[in-house]
Amino acid sequence: MRPLYLKGADARVELDGPALKVRHPERADVWFPLQRVSRVVSDSRVGWAMPALMACAGGGITVTFLADDGAVLARLVGQPGERAEIRQRLRDALLRPDWPARYADWRAGMQRMALRSVARRIGMGVGQPPTPRALHQALQAA
Repeated sequence: MRPLYLKGADARVELDGPALKVRHPERADVWFPLQRVSRVVSDSRVGWAMPALMACAGGGITVTFLADDGAVLARLVGQPGERAEIRQRLRDALLRPDWPARYADWRAGMQRMALRSVARRIGMGVGQPPTPRALHQALQAA
């Protein structure tokens, strides 16, 4: 499954059987099977037919509408199901070309959070998290 990004005031999204049909004037229509769409990020100017939105909701596909400046205007959150399961979310994340950097950032953040939590519990105070070595020494001394 892959995310679908839609942009343009002239675009229109309709439901065509088990697929979203994206129409642009003076361009060929493009179909996106719902079973292959993980989520939709849509420019707020894209026109949506209600059956297309309801098909996304029924299929557990979240549709996010963005303002011109990129701010989130609204989200249609589909019913939970396989798409919300951790396995599918991990598959989607691993499809991103920048997943190693994103994972490294997440892991470093989790390590800092754990170090702060332990430091606070043993009375080392708050602020910058201690290094793992400093925390180990403080635990040995206690």
